[in-house]
Amino acid sequence: MFLRAITILLAFLALPAAAQSCGSRLYVSGFFSTVHVFDACTGQYLRDLDARSRLSGAMAVRLGPDGFLYAVAETGAALGPAFPARASGLAGPDNGMTFGPDGNLYVPGYDSNSVVRWDPRTGATSVAVAAGTAGLFHTRGLLPARDGQHIFITSEGSGALLKWNLASGAVAVLATGLVQPTGIDYGTDGMLLVSSSTSVVRIDPAAGARVTVSARPLPLSRFSSCWCRRPCRSALRW
Repeated sequence: MFLRAITILLAFLALPAAAQSCGSRLYVSGFFSTVHVFDACTGQYLRDLDARSRLSGAMAVRLGPDGFLYAVAETGAALGPAFPARASGLAGPDNGMTFGPDGNLYVPGYDSNSVVRWDPRTGATSVAVAAGTAGLFHTRGLLPARDGQHIFITSEGSGALLKWNLASGAVAVLATGLVQPTGIDYGTDGMLLVSSSTSVVRIDPAAGARVTVSARPLPLSRFSSCWCRRPCRSALRW
């Protein structure tokens, strides 16, 4: 499994000089280290979430609806007892891991070109989006749509943005011609923000039309992160 850089689509505001410590935490995953915990108000480093020997190749960090923190360990032995390594053919679990509106955890498989589903209620895994569906190649970002019925998928290898219907399982190509799309999120105006090489493209989530492209290139980083707006339990589930 080769190493690759991870693009962040997070902008951090400058902290005031007299910032006070608070109960909120910022969890930052380092692919070549582990998950690091910072005070979200002061930026002060607090500790590592777990030993590097247990959490290796840290990527996605997500707060689950059960209050536990979930982390992807790409080069570790497993995602954990509840989610064994290579379950349902998953290979190269990536930083787009997310919980869907149905309560299931969805993990993109970069090397398996698929999306795998994990049901936290039963512990069962299954293939959610089969390898190569709608040209899916090198799965990266997953974003639940605001309609509660779809999940957007970035396909880095094919340069496409896909829209997956959770109920029917149908996967449609929403946009093409992107350059190694990875991160994806909603903008304040409801448009999708998708990283494309060193730029960010605004895309209409309904029609797939490109609205604008950021003119200034964005820096690359080898970190992905999870912002917790309240204290999170540090129990790991992988």
